[in-house]
Amino acid sequence: MFALAAALVLAILTGCASPVGPTNRNSIANPSSAPIITSQPTNQVAAIGQTATFTVVATGTAPLGYQWYQNSAAVGSDSSTYTTAPTTAADNQAQVQVKITDTAGSVTSNMVTLTETAAAVAPTITTQPTNETVTAGQTATFAVLAAGTTPLSYQWYQSGAAVGSNSSTYTTAPTTEANNQAQIQVKITDSAGSATSNAVTLTVTPDAGANIGCGTTIQSLVNASPPGTTFALPAGICRMQSVIPKNGDIFIGQPGTILNGSMLISMFSKETISGVSYWVASGPSQPGAVNGTCDVAHPMCMYPEDFFIDDQPLLRVASLSAVTTGACYFDYSAAKVYFVDDPTGKTVEIGVTTHAFSGSATNVTIEGLTIEKYADPAQDGAISGGAWTIESNDITLNHGGGIRLASNQIIEYNQIWWNGQEGLTGSGSNILVQNNEIAYNNTLGFDFGWEAGGTKFSNTTNLVVQGNYVHDNKGPGLSLDFQTYNWLIQGNRTSGNYVAGILDEISYNGTARYNIIEDDASYPGKTNPSMWWACGFFDLDSSNATVYGNTVINNSNGICAVSISRGSGSRGAFLVQNLSVYDNVIVQSVGSAAGAVADSGEYLDVYSSSWNNHWTSNTYKLAVSGGDFYTWSGGTSYISMDAGQWQSSGQDTAGTWISSTDSTFPSTKFTPNQAISTVASTQVWSLPTTTSTLVATEVSGTQGTITQVAGPILTAGAWWWNVTYANGHAGWSEEANLQTF
Repeated sequence: MFALAAALVLAILTGCASPVGPTNRNSIANPSSAPIITSQPTNQVAAIGQTATFTVVATGTAPLGYQWYQNSAAVGSDSSTYTTAPTTAADNQAQVQVKITDTAGSVTSNMVTLTETAAAVAPTITTQPTNETVTAGQTATFAVLAAGTTPLSYQWYQSGAAVGSNSSTYTTAPTTEANNQAQIQVKITDSAGSATSNAVTLTVTPDAGANIGCGTTIQSLVNASPPGTTFALPAGICRMQSVIPKNGDIFIGQPGTILNGSMLISMFSKETISGVSYWVASGPSQPGAVNGTCDVAHPMCMYPEDFFIDDQPLLRVASLSAVTTGACYFDYSAAKVYFVDDPTGKTVEIGVTTHAFSGSATNVTIEGLTIEKYADPAQDGAISGGAWTIESNDITLNHGGGIRLASNQIIEYNQIWWNGQEGLTGSGSNILVQNNEIAYNNTLGFDFGWEAGGTKFSNTTNLVVQGNYVHDNKGPGLSLDFQTYNWLIQGNRTSGNYVAGILDEISYNGTARYNIIEDDASYPGKTNPSMWWACGFFDLDSSNATVYGNTVINNSNGICAVSISRGSGSRGAFLVQNLSVYDNVIVQSVGSAAGAVADSGEYLDVYSSSWNNHWTSNTYKLAVSGGDFYTWSGGTSYISMDAGQWQSSGQDTAGTWISSTDSTFPSTKFTPNQAISTVASTQVWSLPTTTSTLVATEVSGTQGTITQVAGPILTAGAWWWNVTYANGHAGWSEEANLQTF
């Protein structure tokens, strides 16, 4: 009390007042305050296996501290956000809140809930996009259906470039011919992963101005168009068209497009000659180019005009008196054809046009056509051009060859069958023949010893033949004849051909590997022909051939060679030298499994070390244990011998012999065209070996089909089969990973 009075007196005397209270002005304006939440956490939903993040926003005296709680247990870090660990079903309906603290106090958030949903699932495509064909100027729409965890997002690609919107459909801009064969894919993504569709093809055909009616002369339209034009050929029969393309031209057929080299005959008369009644049709007044040697039953095969009744060629005979049912006689001087089969109500045709396509243009494509009944002479083809791609055609009932070979040709995915002389013929370099069916050729009775059958590659360099099914040709299946060099025949199936599945005759330097050669090498008029006449793989005076990894089953003879005088060629004498035969499976019930026959004199050197011919580490299954299934030197000639003598001659000293009663060898688990599925993660290889190119890896359960090439091939103790999978992948997979479906 006294002190306060004294102070007051002093203040009055000095005219100043003493400050009362704090002297820090700032502490008056900003006192400490407890935290305030300005944005509460919110409920969160997460799929099992995902994380969830909670967030709070608050103000207060810095620094603020945060403690999160999940079901009352402290979790997280000192942060305004809390991210859970990957969630489980037990986290469903968990209660989450956060306590925020500063120097003046604390505040606790509202309680929020974590809701769990089913685990996220990566997308799966339930309906793939499909190929689309439009006319230039039109749009094309592609669609996909997929399942997965919503939301699904979509990214479409056209030839690798991102296009379209986030949608299950993609519609192109108005197309141009430059868009032809564009590849379309879509990638679908959700929170658990992604899936990419099969690549499908956009085919753009020319607009109406380039469409060709069957009444149009195709050549006139080609002449009026620039090089590189795409021509869309309509469905229907276009008769007697012959085209010489320009560089880069593309000819595309629709289903049912037929180029037919015959003229249709609709007028007939009757004549009776020497008491025999004949039907008569108008015919050509002179023959086309005559070529070829015929067998005795088909004396007129060298004449290129064929006479058809309901798609069946009649046998041409040399005289009117020889005409019987199924035969005909051409009288060129009278321009008449005589026959006895009633043509009433039937389609009657005479092949008169030499080529469907010919010329020297480059980079031509012929696709999707049926090419039939052309009058091309023997050793020529209905298609006879240059560096062309010939794909996905049906080439049939032509007189000579289906296709004449040329350098830089690609021949793929065709059916080349029922042609008069052979499927393929000719020469060239850098030729690829793949994934064709070549069958039933030499219908007109050409002498296969002259030239007829499936194929004949002559004077050809850098040849690759792979993935083809070559069967039931009346002549060799795949024939390399005269100076063919640096050839590769791999992954084919041959069956039911005359003389050989693969014939290597007076040629040089090549490899035959991973082929299936089965029930081949019959020879008309001979029961169980010897090595002199026929073998599954047949080396006729060729050098530097390597033969390995093949499956050779029940041919007239297995893998063999003939050593006789054949002269010489561009790369030296035609001699059986440096023939290396190893790691093949050879099953033989008759004939010889392996060996060589030879003329006397120097040709017996085929058995000498200096000529270096070897069979090594092959596996044999023979009908009779101890039987004479081998042919090799017996001193001054050759003799038949058993396996022991064969090994004593230095051949197959490390070979394997399977019991004739072993029904599991070779594998018969699958057959061509059989549906299969994978039983585990399965690799797909370009050849039946893991040293080849890996094409794809299929997941367990992937479906597919055994191809016509089929198998089996034995590599490193495992059987392999050729498969086309439903997703478009194709190649070889191990049998252990496949099952019937």
